[in-house]
Amino acid sequence: MSRHLVTEPISKTNKIMTTATATKMVEIQLTYALTIGKPIRRKNGTLGFEEEQVDPYNKAIKVLVPEEATASRQALTDYVRKEYQRSDTDIGYLNYINIWDTTDPEKRDPRGIEDTKGKQRWNIYDS
Repeated sequence: MSRHLVTEPISKTNKIMTTATATKMVEIQLTYALTIGKPIRRKNGTLGFEEEQVDPYNKAIKVLVPEEATASRQALTDYVRKEYQRSDTDIGYLNYINIWDTTDPEKRDPRGIEDTKGKQRWNIYDS
């Protein structure tokens, strides 16, 4: 069971009283679809984006969530998205966009900072 801490001043001396209120947690089997927008070439040749499922073979996971998150699909969606945003994980981010690196994708500099002649285009520590 998780606990939420509630703090309240108890006097003018700035002392804090801490009380714990229990949140009822329930175990659910969470299924999800994780998609990201990936760049594509449209029929007219312009840049576009389409959603692609990151892991089409994802497994359901058993997790504990607050009981109120199971009140409706929207409540569960809101809870999961809020927790996702609070996490320290990346939520889809396009990075190292360039037109200069034409080498084999398997042999490219993973940081995307070298051109095809092996010269460093910029110092990644200057930013």
